[in-house]
Amino acid sequence: MKLDTGNLTLEQINALLLAIPMDLTFVDDDDIIKYYSGRENLIFSRDPKMLGTDVRSCHPDMISPEVSQILDELKAGKRDYFEAWHTNEDGNIIHTRYIAARDKDGTYHGCLETSQDVTKIRALSGTKKSLE
Repeated sequence: MKLDTGNLTLEQINALLLAIPMDLTFVDDDDIIKYYSGRENLIFSRDPKMLGTDVRSCHPDMISPEVSQILDELKAGKRDYFEAWHTNEDGNIIHTRYIAARDKDGTYHGCLETSQDVTKIRALSGTKKSLE
């Protein structure tokens, strides 16, 4: 596949997406779930049945209005991203970003949601530059 900054095979793209150490979900410009990372140990469980459905359907009813507001503001160009974090039931800090996916002309094509356990990252201090 020819990309703006190189060429990758479909297998390489799949491997690259699986190598990213966070949950990824892509929602198109009609708010339909088109992709989620299929790696092991996902922070939020995913069901293949959610593909092709409105993203609001996989969120609790009480936060659906907030999801709509985030998407509306990303689409309108009012924001390029939102971020949120919370401590889960295991005491880990989960960081979530909602990032507008735009082309070079600024046209909105969807939203990338990333979720990552940042507990160990937040505990880092000092410097590590070696392989040790």
